[in-house]
Amino acid sequence: MIFATNSASLMASVYALNGEHHLFWMKLCSKFNRFCTQIGGALLCGYVAFLLMAVVSFLSAYSLFRHYSPKTFLVLK
Repeated sequence: MIFATNSASLMASVYALNGEHHLFWMKLCSKFNRFCTQIGGALLCGYVAFLLMAVVSFLSAYSLFRHYSPKTFLVLK
Protein backbone atom coordinates (compact mmCIF):
# COMPACT_ATOMS: atom_id res chain seq x y z
CA MET A 1 0.00 0.00 0.00
CA ILE A 2 2.86 2.36 0.81
CA PHE A 3 4.58 1.55 -2.47
CA ALA A 4 1.38 2.18 -4.45
CA THR A 5 0.81 5.51 -2.72
CA ASN A 6 4.37 6.64 -3.35
CA SER A 7 4.14 5.60 -7.00
CA ALA A 8 0.92 7.58 -7.48
CA SER A 9 2.55 10.58 -5.81
CA LEU A 10 5.55 10.19 -8.10
CA MET A 11 3.28 10.31 -11.14
CA ALA A 12 1.57 13.45 -9.84
CA SER A 13 4.95 15.08 -9.21
CA VAL A 14 6.06 14.22 -12.76
CA TYR A 15 3.03 16.17 -13.97
CA ALA A 16 4.05 19.05 -11.70
CA LEU A 17 7.59 18.90 -13.09
CA ASN A 18 6.78 18.61 -16.79
CA GLY A 19 3.18 19.74 -17.09
CA GLU A 20 0.65 18.12 -19.45
CA HIS A 21 0.21 19.76 -22.82
CA HIS A 22 -2.99 17.91 -23.80
CA LEU A 23 -4.79 18.87 -20.60
CA PHE A 24 -3.36 22.41 -20.59
CA TRP A 25 -1.62 21.93 -17.24
CA MET A 26 1.38 24.19 -16.83
CA LYS A 27 4.69 23.33 -15.21
CA LEU A 28 4.67 24.10 -11.50
CA CYS A 29 8.36 23.65 -10.79
CA SER A 30 9.31 26.65 -12.90
CA LYS A 31 7.28 28.88 -10.57
CA PHE A 32 7.47 27.03 -7.24
CA ASN A 33 11.02 25.73 -6.76
CA ARG A 34 10.63 25.03 -3.05
CA PHE A 35 7.51 22.92 -3.72
CA CYS A 36 9.42 20.59 -6.05
CA THR A 37 12.30 20.26 -3.61
CA GLN A 38 9.93 19.32 -0.79
CA ILE A 39 8.05 16.83 -2.99
CA GLY A 40 11.34 15.18 -3.97
CA GLY A 41 12.36 14.85 -0.33
CA ALA A 42 8.97 13.46 0.66
CA LEU A 43 9.08 10.86 -2.12
CA LEU A 44 12.58 9.83 -1.14
CA CYS A 45 11.53 9.43 2.50
CA GLY A 46 8.48 7.44 1.42
CA TYR A 47 10.51 4.95 -0.60
CA VAL A 48 13.08 4.62 2.21
CA ALA A 49 10.22 3.92 4.64
CA PHE A 50 8.89 1.27 2.26
CA LEU A 51 12.28 -0.44 2.04
CA LEU A 52 12.77 -0.37 5.81
CA MET A 53 9.28 -1.78 6.35
CA ALA A 54 10.02 -4.61 3.92
CA VAL A 55 13.29 -5.43 5.72
CA VAL A 56 11.61 -5.42 9.13
CA SER A 57 8.79 -7.62 7.82
CA PHE A 58 11.30 -10.07 6.32
CA LEU A 59 13.26 -10.28 9.57
CA SER A 60 10.09 -10.76 11.58
CA ALA A 61 8.84 -13.54 9.30
CA TYR A 62 12.25 -15.22 9.34
CA SER A 63 12.46 -15.18 13.12
CA LEU A 64 8.92 -16.54 13.37
CA PHE A 65 9.25 -19.38 10.85
CA ARG A 66 12.67 -20.56 11.96
CA HIS A 67 10.96 -22.10 15.00
CA TYR A 68 8.96 -24.48 12.80
CA SER A 69 10.18 -27.86 11.54
CA PRO A 70 11.20 -27.94 7.85
CA LYS A 71 9.91 -31.51 7.41
CA THR A 72 6.38 -31.29 8.82
CA PHE A 73 3.86 -28.53 8.20
CA LEU A 74 3.38 -26.03 11.08
CA VAL A 75 4.90 -28.22 13.77
CA LEU A 76 7.32 -26.63 16.21
CA LYS A 77 10.85 -28.00 16.49
